[in-house]
Order: sequence, then C-alpha cells, then structure tokens
Amino acid sequence: MVGDALDLHPTPMDKRGLGVATEPVFAAQFRVAICHVVLPQVCLDAVIFELQAWKIVAEGGGVSVRSPYPCGMPTSAPATETSHVKGLALGLFGVLTLSPDALLIRLISVSGWTLVFWRGLLMSATLMLAVALTNRGAFVQTVSGIGRIGILASALQAAGSICFVLSILNTQVANTLIILGALPMFAAVFSAVFLKERASLHTWLAIPVSALGIGITMHKGFALGQWTGDLLALCTAILGSVHLILLRFARGRNLIPSAALGGLFSASVAFVMAPTILIPAVDFPYLAIMGCVVIPVAFSCFVTAPRFIPAPEMSLVVLLEMVLGPYWVWLGLGERPANAALLGGGIVLCTLLIHSTISLRWAKHR
Repeated sequence: MVGDALDLHPTPMDKRGLGVATEPVFAAQFRVAICHVVLPQVCLDAVIFELQAWKIVAEGGGVSVRSPYPCGMPTSAPATETSHVKGLALGLFGVLTLSPDALLIRLISVSGWTLVFWRGLLMSATLMLAVALTNRGAFVQTVSGIGRIGILASALQAAGSICFVLSILNTQVANTLIILGALPMFAAVFSAVFLKERASLHTWLAIPVSALGIGITMHKGFALGQWTGDLLALCTAILGSVHLILLRFARGRNLIPSAALGGLFSASVAFVMAPTILIPAVDFPYLAIMGCVVIPVAFSCFVTAPRFIPAPEMSLVVLLEMVLGPYWVWLGLGERPANAALLGGGIVLCTLLIHSTISLRWAKHR
C-alpha cells in the first residue's frame, strides 16, 4: 500500500538518529514541560497577540476589523516608523511561533499520514472559524471570493504541507529547513522562466551558491540513506515557490479561506492514506498547539507583516526559522545536524543573508 510505503514515523528511524529511542534523559523532562507549562502559556499568548495583530491591521492599514485581510498578500508598506516596528514585531512573532513546528512533528508518535490529517484538519477549522468571526454576514461570499486561483493555491499548499511533514519524519530537521531556506531562489528562477521577469545580478549570483549549499546537504543525506526526506524537502521548496508566484496573481483577494481550504485538501488526502486517524491522548496537546496555534498564527503574521515592512526585510526575518527550527529539535531530542548540513546550511544562510541585505538597501534607495 502506498500509504504504508510513505507512513513516515519517527520510530523506524531510530537507528539513523532520527527517532526517539536515542533521546537523552532530558527529552522526557522536556516533553513534560512542553505539555504542562509551555503549551498552555503559548496558546494564551498567541491568542492575545493574534487579536492585537488584527487590531494593528485595522488601525495601521485602514482596514475594517471585520475583515482583517482583504488584500491577501500585500506588498507595500507604510513609511512611518511606528508601522515599521509593528511589521517587524509581527514578522518576528510569526517566526518564533513557527520555529517549534518541526519539534512538535517529531514529538507526536502517530504515523506520518495520521499527523498530516489532524494537522490539516485543525488548521482548516481554526482559520475557517477566524474567517467566520471576522466576516459575519459575508462568510460565503468571502470563501467563494478566492476564485480558481485560490483553489489552485490551496492544492499547492496542501501538497507542500504533506511533503514538509513527511520530510521532517524522513531526514534530519536541519536538512529539511536548509533546503526550504532556498525557496526564494527557486521562486526567482521560476519567475524568470515562466513570467519572463528580469532578476537582479545579485539574485543570479546567489542562486548557484545556494544550490551548492543544498547539494552539500543533500549529498550527505543520500549517503546516510535519508534521500527520501531530502527529496521531499526539495519538492516542498519547489511547490512553495510556485505557490508564492501564484499568489501574486491573487492580489486584492482575501486568501485566508484559501489557506483553510488547503488544510482541508491535505486532510482529505491523508484520510485515504492513513492507516488510522485515531491518536493517543498524550499526542493531542502537541496536535492542538500545532494545528490551532502554531500554523494559523504564524500564517496570519506572515500575511500581515508585509503591510508594514518591505519584502527583503521580511526575508531576513524568516531566515531565523532555519536556525531556530534545528535548535529546538537539538534541545528537545538531542538531534545534532551533520557536519555536511552545518556546512551546507552555513553557505545557504550566508548567501540569503547577503542577498536580502543588498535587496533591502536597493529597496530603500528607490
């Protein structure tokens, strides 16, 4: 069965250092702290911050509180210093909220497809609830307003989400996030090929250097037998870059329903592939924080922040995920990135850091 072949689960990976059998003693204490101390507080803080974020959009962006995201993925940012601070705070909070996502995936003991099902279902329900509460009386109109582009974006998001989860469970977290870090470079290539857009010289110089870092990372992954996870991460980056390009054609639309629909699509596929959708009670706190807080809140912050800060600066903020994600997994599960991953990741990180800095300076002088 195809589902069994891709039923990627931490336990079978123990011999390769990817599972929980080789966890340090501290990992058990870490789990207890996550369940009983950190998760409840994060849930509360995230909800409060999310409400504040919607208020920020209403006050700073001239948008009605009932519909906080009418413009989908805005690209322009107000020039005021206060707005810049708001955008930077939203971007940082989005990254900090998303950073434990890989750790939560590893802490959950269910099969990969079961995890994809609950992750997508909870995210979809949370976002749909947010749309319903903020668009009272116009819920159906808001959902149907995503159009065909929104539906296609949902399908790409669903495929990317599935590949991401299965990648995390099939290779080291650092490998996955390093490969995903080069997503902007993939987007630049596809924009040049399919949209005939001219990329800057420093972008073309950054692309082969980033490819070198990814190649070093994936080469070691193939040698360790983790090629499936690395290839899935590469698929995630490609799907994500196409998704970003597609979103450019949907400017002026509320894309929150599209994200919710994407979660529903991934849950539908996983429902067919999963051996069971039953989950142990011990895993529910992790699933709840992931599907109801981490993904929806991070997505909302990433959608809102570009209203107030330019895209290059947002790219710099997002780079923190490449560092924080593996760090949380190392802290909680003792998974240290391979030397090749550290080298490849360093190349990709430095390249993107320099590229984003140059792009930011160009944007400020225009």
